[in-house]
Amino acid sequence: MSDPMINVNKFRTWKATMDNQSIFEYLYAGNLNKSSIAKACGFSSEAFKLKNGNRQLIEEFNAYQNILRKDRVLPELTERGKKVASGKDSVLYDQNKKKDFKSTKRASELEIENTKLLAENARLKIELSQYKDLSETLSELGVIPK
Repeated sequence: MSDPMINVNKFRTWKATMDNQSIFEYLYAGNLNKSSIAKACGFSSEAFKLKNGNRQLIEEFNAYQNILRKDRVLPELTERGKKVASGKDSVLYDQNKKKDFKSTKRASELEIENTKLLAENARLKIELSQYKDLSETLSELGVIPK
């Protein structure tokens, strides 16, 4: 038996041991987590990759996900998800999304810091005015009151 068939058999064995309750520990974002399943089965998650992966394993995995969707263990796919799964629609990733998120986060941090500094500035101005009053009193009297 070749190595790919060993992985398929390990997946089939894992699948046979799963029930609808125990499958929840392998869920991530409405899908089965391939890396967790691969770890539980005892093979590399590279076997699930579309490029250079095990095609039969991928087909069986997708069929198992579809069965779980029909049994309402997994949520139904959205229209976009159905298009992506069928290969009719490609997934577009926004390359600037992470950069935009970081800049937005940094801007909010700077706004918070600015607000804190303005409050501290106002407090220090009040303290300074109190010391100015004390300085004027001392200059008029010429002595330090005890």
